[in-house]
Amino acid sequence: ILALFEEKRPGFASIPVSGEVLRSAAGIVVRRPVHTLDALQLASALAVASSAPGPFRFGSVDSRLNAAASAEGLELLPA
Repeated sequence: ILALFEEKRPGFASIPVSGEVLRSAAGIVVRRPVHTLDALQLASALAVASSAPGPFRFGSVDSRLNAAASAEGLELLPA
């Protein structure tokens, strides 16, 4: 798994955990049945999606996180 992650990492977005991302994560925890770290991941994805120059799709092996992402307006990767 680590080798696959290292292979794919150049295509991943990395953003700082700003106050805006933290506030967004707090709102997600209130609205959706997700854990705090999942909310932080989702808030980060929403921040990246809002400034992405092209299509942005979210994917996770966690069905609860995928449901929350979809409810927050993100397009999901195919299963």
